[in-house]
Amino acid sequence: MTKKYKKKEEVLPRGKNYLGLDWADWARLKNGKAVELDFVPKEAKEFLVEVKDQKKIKPKEVKWNGRFSRRV
Repeated sequence: MTKKYKKKEEVLPRGKNYLGLDWADWARLKNGKAVELDFVPKEAKEFLVEVKDQKKIKPKEVKWNGRFSRRV
């Protein structure tokens, strides 16, 4: 099962083999994007955090009657 991950910190070290990640995935992470991975290599575990789906909150609708209220 694939999960989405993004980097924890601002700096993502390259290491010997791009932390065990594919170069394209490493480049996306370095640029601040999230990537989908089947598994996280042990070299990269401390630098990545799982992205959990957030529920979208629908904004509350406000009815407009066309008038401004004024306090006097």
